[in-house]
Amino acid sequence: MLRLAASLDEIERGPVGRALTGGSFLTWCMTPRLVGTVHFGRRDTRDAHALGRLYSIVRHVELRPPLRRVVDGRALKGVDDDAWDYMMTVVTQHADGMRDLFERQAVIVEPNIHGARNAALLPAFGPIDQFRVFTDADEAYRWADPDDGPAAHDAVRALLDELDTTGDVAARARAWVAAHLRTARIAPCAVALGVSTRSLQRHLTAAGLTFRAIVAAERVAAAQVRLVHGAAKIDAIARDVGCSSASQLSVLMRRAGLKRPSDERAGRRGR
Repeated sequence: MLRLAASLDEIERGPVGRALTGGSFLTWCMTPRLVGTVHFGRRDTRDAHALGRLYSIVRHVELRPPLRRVVDGRALKGVDDDAWDYMMTVVTQHADGMRDLFERQAVIVEPNIHGARNAALLPAFGPIDQFRVFTDADEAYRWADPDDGPAAHDAVRALLDELDTTGDVAARARAWVAAHLRTARIAPCAVALGVSTRSLQRHLTAAGLTFRAIVAAERVAAAQVRLVHGAAKIDAIARDVGCSSASQLSVLMRRAGLKRPSDERAGRRGR
């Protein structure tokens, strides 16, 4: 069985039997030896940073290498340039330390030209030891782990079915927050979405999110655009996205794994 964790911190405390979802991924750990990730949508820097933190978990004391891994990229639509650059940096940093940690990896793709592209793309997201490409998910899970693979496949499908509804609510909450950055509060958001505050909290928890985390992420994303493409002062940008000061914006960006606002502006314009 797999249970959705409320946060990445929970996964880091104990990964076995838990799963974590982001805007474009569902990562899971079925047993001490069987792990995997489902990739979908378009990968942005927010999810890239979350996945980057997960690299350290493969050496968690609960796990028993060599590990078996399933990577499902059938619904992956693409990767933003900045997210790709970050993931490649992380992969390079961890390459030597992760060598021989994986016994085998099953990479699932669509049986078309889009799948062929992902067959080359997905191994770059992690270690490339002993990987094989599949177009049949049942076969991929059985090859990765003959004993626990089928049960893991059932558990992952159940979570994805649950996230179809939960993901819609979370996506609508993100959109509402993005349109109300200065005044974003959970109660009016719930009213706008037509659900109770408690129901909204439950859906967000199931998606591995909190309303506070969504607000922080959307403020950072909006600030990044203004820092790169606008000429306003950083204090004005901070207030425009709902932060009380440039210092608060700097804290949010640092927690998201980004540089300070001034450095982010200088670095991106210098590319």
